[in-house]
Amino acid sequence: MIKLNKNLKKLIIPSIGGLLLTAYLLYDQKGTLGMSEFIVLIITAVVIFGVILIINKITPKND
Repeated sequence: MIKLNKNLKKLIIPSIGGLLLTAYLLYDQKGTLGMSEFIVLIITAVVIFGVILIINKITPKND
């Protein structure tokens, strides 16, 4: 299990909200969610959580 800093734990809910907003904007733009839109959402999710994990790795853990 990955141990996240307390401040980074607070970023997980807004990042999920950002993914939902991205999905809505893609749907609103085209009217459907096809395979290419899901690929964009998957790439966006990987980047968001990758950035959170990288920041977690380089910041000191204060428990």
